[in-house]
Amino acid sequence: MAKSLSIHLALADTVKQYRQNFIFFIVAGAIASVGILIDYNTHKHLEEVAALKEAAKSQPTAQGAWEAVKTYAKALGEKHNPLKGNYMGLLMLLLLTYLHLGFVRVCFQSATKGTISLQNFISTPSDYLIFMGATLTLIAMTIGFALAIMGGLTLLHWFALPESVLFFIATLLAMIFMVYMVHFAFIQICLVDKSQGVLEILGASKAIVAGNLGRIVGFFIAISFFVAIFNLLAVFLLAKVALFIPVQGFSQFVASALTAPLMLLGMISVYKQLK
Repeated sequence: MAKSLSIHLALADTVKQYRQNFIFFIVAGAIASVGILIDYNTHKHLEEVAALKEAAKSQPTAQGAWEAVKTYAKALGEKHNPLKGNYMGLLMLLLLTYLHLGFVRVCFQSATKGTISLQNFISTPSDYLIFMGATLTLIAMTIGFALAIMGGLTLLHWFALPESVLFFIATLLAMIFMVYMVHFAFIQICLVDKSQGVLEILGASKAIVAGNLGRIVGFFIAISFFVAIFNLLAVFLLAKVALFIPVQGFSQFVASALTAPLMLLGMISVYKQLK
């Protein structure tokens, strides 16, 4: 019989762990959030997001907004693809992925074993390769599902269904798939807890979620709302300070350093209950 998740206890444990090692988690969060500074200062993220918002606002319908997003994404890929002509973008992605796995290890060791050390950022090559293998497996599943949706919509298009109906069906199926993917939300934690193979950590994560999918989704919604409010408040308070620091995305970087550990500690709290 699957264990039952208490959302209240998970949230309380998250706050407790964060409060006990506040400074340590901020430093760890800053290391894990360095990708934000890279993004803002190499791809002009602020201007791109503003352009996307303007393109979407100019369309009165959902279908028109979707077309604007596709057009913008195509142009963005042509102009700012970091992988065209060099491997710097790929190398940076691999580095950030490595830091993310180390961030999971740091928070897990602190929350479960009381081991407070930034040395836990260093992952073994085998663990990193397993993590990458599991990530690529999930990406392949997502691509396969997207292709299946596109094929299904193409068939439905033959019945002359309105574009709005097709858009609704695609959105509904995508939401169902996203909920299903929650089963694999704990692969990193399963890996750092007990090093296993790709299929093993995928299965272990699915076993953790089994029987508690609704509660876990509810927990993610609750903690995401809390983290989002905290993040917006931090960005607002840091906005004026950021004006004196000539680095784009500084306030977002600091806000992420503050809030990233909260989300991860929340997932670890859930894992500890259901393990």
